[in-house]
Amino acid sequence: MVAREIGRLCAAAVCAGLLAGCVHERGPRLAVAMGDSFISGEGAEDFITGDGFDAYSPVDGSTPQAGEFFNPEVQTDPYFCHRSDASSIYEADLPTIPARRNIACSGATPTDVNEPQEAFVTPNGPNLPPQSEQLWDAIEGHDLKLLKASLGGNNFISRFGELVAYCYAAFMTDAAGGPAASIAVGQVNGTFDPDDGFFPRVQEAIRRNTCFADQFYTPGRDVDGDGVSDLEEVTRRLVDNMTPVIEGLRERGYEPGEWTLVMQGYVSPFSTDPAARFISPGEETENERRFADLARARYRAGCPVHLRSMQDADGLAIRMSQAPREAARRLRDAFPGERILFLDVARSMDGVRLCDQPSSPRGAAFNPIWFRDPNNGERIVRDLPAGGLRNFANTWANLARACRSDREDAAFARCQESAHPNALGHKILGQCLDKLYDQAWRAPEVNEMRCVRSPDNGLISVAPVSAES
Repeated sequence: MVAREIGRLCAAAVCAGLLAGCVHERGPRLAVAMGDSFISGEGAEDFITGDGFDAYSPVDGSTPQAGEFFNPEVQTDPYFCHRSDASSIYEADLPTIPARRNIACSGATPTDVNEPQEAFVTPNGPNLPPQSEQLWDAIEGHDLKLLKASLGGNNFISRFGELVAYCYAAFMTDAAGGPAASIAVGQVNGTFDPDDGFFPRVQEAIRRNTCFADQFYTPGRDVDGDGVSDLEEVTRRLVDNMTPVIEGLRERGYEPGEWTLVMQGYVSPFSTDPAARFISPGEETENERRFADLARARYRAGCPVHLRSMQDADGLAIRMSQAPREAARRLRDAFPGERILFLDVARSMDGVRLCDQPSSPRGAAFNPIWFRDPNNGERIVRDLPAGGLRNFANTWANLARACRSDREDAAFARCQESAHPNALGHKILGQCLDKLYDQAWRAPEVNEMRCVRSPDNGLISVAPVSAES
């Protein structure tokens, strides 16, 4: 990317006046991404550290140098940040902002902004420092102009990866024959272990069946019984943890309006209108209790979930976006004069979601839900072999088992790249950010914008969101 190359030149030459607009009063202008796996580049590969736990990625996206990382020689544990050089913060052109930094991390919750993140830690490495501390390190010698945050998808109630896992388990359990098949596969040395054959807990997956929006935070539900709805609780935590960031920047000399905070929403990885070949190939439909061929077809396409789950996923993305949207509004009220925007991306991947096209996952903007071979973690299993129902059930159960973890809070970690935006998805999100940032200065009165992709021609557009929508 042009901006990335400019950033590298700036860093190498300390800007030395070589590029107009590169040097500011504090140093090169900087854009930072913070938050969770949706923004870190979890599914985009091209990881900055290659394979590991990245605490301090290069500000210009260049090759890591000795001493820049925690324990670079032990980057083999499955629990790591997966910060990608192809993530949206690097893919955005942002021609006036040459330097970039990605401090986001898989599994991050709002509280990880100001507390050490403990969910994904290498056995030999320290806990990840709070993202606010990493932000202060990042802006040293730089002039922060843009901070893009993606938070709320993981919270005190649910994690995105766990929800995807339940969707997968519910669909494949039905495809294998329902609860009866689950019990048969769960036999271990003659003793039934309901948790052994599937990931995650199979009985819970059966109970949930289709599994998205109603399992996430809702406006009226109160999980912890404190009289505050789930949605309100997540919103408060977002506001409480982003407030010290804004205050910290003011303490470091940043005046209101001198930089921009973008709170980004979420988008579903699944088609709401899948191609016909993924609805009823041959004689099977998911209305039956055994549909192995249909399940194989959807697994190959990367969307092995119920049709209802695909549709409900859209509602989940909208619901997941409510907290950051409301948090942005409250932060604007609390900090008059600050540039605090909300970016709605729920329609940004239209036409390129999993199972949108007959060629899926080829051409999709999300990583397919595929598992890694339990006997060779470097190999991704792209197909479930043909055969009898028992062979089908045992095959997918073994693959799912390989994704399980002894740590429940790290559920789905070994397969955590599934259902996240891939390199194409991050290019699209980068374009959304480009257009939003450009329009934000042309129309300073607009605080909320929606990014939409046209399924017909792939064009990306950004327009203001009405107050009522």
